[in-house]
Amino acid sequence: MGVPLVKTKLLAYGTGAAFGGISGVFLASLLNTVNADQFQFFFSIFILAMVILGGLGSIEGVLVGAAVLVYINFKFIPDVNDKPREWFNLDLDMSELSAAIYGFLLVMMMILRPQGLIPERRRELEMAEHVGTGATTGVGGPETTDVFEARA
Repeated sequence: MGVPLVKTKLLAYGTGAAFGGISGVFLASLLNTVNADQFQFFFSIFILAMVILGGLGSIEGVLVGAAVLVYINFKFIPDVNDKPREWFNLDLDMSELSAAIYGFLLVMMMILRPQGLIPERRRELEMAEHVGTGATTGVGGPETTDVFEARA
């Protein structure tokens, strides 16, 4: 298509790194200190789960995925936390199992709906079977001539 692939990817990577650096400068000036303990691994997993759950490349999907995970984290887990104590007299804290709950949710999502809740249109077509093959591509065969004659 005339777009230099390597140059475009490097430009995108550099732009993302520049925005990340600028964000880090603003965070450091806001907090007056930057420490490695401020950045927890679990939060990164939480953000990644939002993206995977919602659908890669879909802004609406990521917003829906974020809403679902925030609901699970702040409403569902605390509400369910009291039920095993009432029913079985167990001292079980569901908030300690939240990483396992997110992992189970991601595995089920990858099995049942790998494109996400609201997939990007191109990603949705990639996951569909028989897309881009046969008579729909307009390449060769008697089926394609019938399609073109029907349109004329």
